[in-house]
Amino acid sequence: MYTAPKWEDCEDQWKSLLDQTLQCSSQVIVGSPTLKNYARQHCDRVVCLPTPIPTDKYPDRQQISETEPSETITLGWIGNPQNLHYLASITEPLAAILEQHDTELHVITAGDLPVTPLRDHPDVTYQTWTLEDELDLLTEVDIGIRPLFDDEWTRGKGGYTSVVQKMALGIPVVATPVGMITEIIEHGHSGYHADSPEEWTRYVCELIEDEQKRREFGKNAHQAVEDQGFWTEQRAEEWVQLFEDLERS
Repeated sequence: MYTAPKWEDCEDQWKSLLDQTLQCSSQVIVGSPTLKNYARQHCDRVVCLPTPIPTDKYPDRQQISETEPSETITLGWIGNPQNLHYLASITEPLAAILEQHDTELHVITAGDLPVTPLRDHPDVTYQTWTLEDELDLLTEVDIGIRPLFDDEWTRGKGGYTSVVQKMALGIPVVATPVGMITEIIEHGHSGYHADSPEEWTRYVCELIEDEQKRREFGKNAHQAVEDQGFWTEQRAEEWVQLFEDLERS
């Protein structure tokens, strides 16, 4: 489907062009069940392959278990500049959390920033994203956060790579339960689903205050990446098989 986030316009001509493209396609590959359901209206051959991440860039389970606890807990958000609108939606609970605990917030992004939530707060650091530094910056994070709006745009997103990256590093994530997030993060096992200011405060504070739970959720999160097939090595065979089947058809 062709849609746009709340802060952008979506022109009908592009929706029509997408539908025509799908109708002319021999095979459609999408990144989420929502997109698969939409594409199936226009093409019979549709497969869902969420965006994976490379195994060799991330620690194994043993390394996750040996990670030393941090003295100051760091919350981490990573995303493109436009997605800062989502972070801005939980400014109040984040400010309260930072006030109540010895905690920092790292905001990892790049480019022109349309909004800069909490940028002037003394415990908030904006860090410049680069591909080379991405994982080094994420390893400083103890708890990941991924606030979202619940709309057609977010329900259709595939993979939620920023969430999967944190989980692969053994970082528990608190996120708005939208689209694939509800499947990627198991509530109360590898992270939490937060859908109100009160829930954001409650669940983030629980992880801040309970080191054992952070470690347990982190190990569960790392395992979930494998269980859900988010490693590139796991998806590679599917891609090869897909193109071989297409060639034979």
